[in-house]
Amino acid sequence: MLSLLMGLVKLEAVWEVLRFPNHAAGFLAEHIETPNEEIPDVPPLPESPKGYKRTTSTTYNLWMPVVSADNSDATILVQVNRVEVGFSVPTYILKQDFWFIAPSIMRQFREGANLAQNPGKHRDRMQQDPDGFYEEISKLIEAARSNPHVAADGGSIGVSKLPHVSMFKQRLPFDFGIA
Repeated sequence: MLSLLMGLVKLEAVWEVLRFPNHAAGFLAEHIETPNEEIPDVPPLPESPKGYKRTTSTTYNLWMPVVSADNSDATILVQVNRVEVGFSVPTYILKQDFWFIAPSIMRQFREGANLAQNPGKHRDRMQQDPDGFYEEISKLIEAARSNPHVAADGGSIGVSKLPHVSMFKQRLPFDFGIA
């Protein structure tokens, strides 16, 4: 839930997260979306709290583990978002909010990663790994170490130099029925 403009605008979001690991190529793709309540098999979502409007959104994340220049592990995240808030937001406000919010989001990602490296509940949760998610991530990191990603120009991968699109065409051990 998010409250803006001193509580004049109150927004709520509900998401479903789908993750697709590709061990052959060494990346994790995520599709995060507001569930469509019109699909018969989807249970009804709870009502929004009084005064809040539910937004709809779609996010695509691509997590690529890489070995950095100093031979340490790093991760590149490519993210695309679309959020429908139910009213038109002027472009200048979107730009201003992005430049204000983006550094905070990245700082939170980094702080979370640091918490997982120190003793405490975050590292304990990783070690318990009840869903096998962190084991999955370890496999992706090993795949990236044994077969490092290469930028489209043949050089080292980086935020401004991403891999060639052929990386995504490596066959998965299962088939989504997508040609």
